[in-house]
Amino acid sequence: MTAQFDNTIRELFANETANARSVLSQARDRDTAVKLTFGAGQRADRTFLPVFQSVACKPGCAFCCRGVRVDATAPEALTIVRGFRETMSKEHIAVIVDHVKRHAALVRSMTLEERYRARVPCPMLDQTSDRCLVHDARPMSCRVHHSLDAADCEAALLHPDERRGIPRYPDVMSAHEAMILGQRKALAAEKLDFRSFELSLALEVAFEHEDAAERWANGERVFDAAFFAWPDEEPAEESEVPKILLGE
Repeated sequence: MTAQFDNTIRELFANETANARSVLSQARDRDTAVKLTFGAGQRADRTFLPVFQSVACKPGCAFCCRGVRVDATAPEALTIVRGFRETMSKEHIAVIVDHVKRHAALVRSMTLEERYRARVPCPMLDQTSDRCLVHDARPMSCRVHHSLDAADCEAALLHPDERRGIPRYPDVMSAHEAMILGQRKALAAEKLDFRSFELSLALEVAFEHEDAAERWANGERVFDAAFFAWPDEEPAEESEVPKILLGE
């Protein structure tokens, strides 16, 4: 990474930390998670929109939404559930909750490799249209995901035995990571749960407790039940971003 990009990473990290701290300095309530999630998402969209206009990803292209574990923070899961509760009938929500619970039980019963080979779809993927049900509130881990060649994504999905890399913009991946770490730093400083969880497990918790948003904002570890480690889960690849932020 160049010195100029190192400075960009530090700036993104610092700005996201400051923005999150600003939200958290206000009275915390059920709206806190939504303010954090949509604020970060909007900043990411504004920052990276010019770059993402040149990627291969298009509406209805959902190769990466099958077989891959999706991670979400507590605020992101709470925001998604809030959206369902405010826009859908109780009957429709019951269908969504049942789907999330079945998905959570399924992924708990499989290794990550089995999940990948079975091409288990994301719980928020509408398999009829191949579109995300919560696109505007999608987790940051989804916002950063992109490809420069959809054919490679399709081949990876159709041939799981042939491990292949997906061409991406590495600087964009690092920049998103800096933003994620910035918000996590702010949450940790305020003694709020800053962990990431598998999406369906986090959604299950958020649906189960109607007061989860308030409890999380008050510092409770509501999402402990969503913490899960798969037997074949490997440590995350070491990133250069934390080293840059620490000045190493």
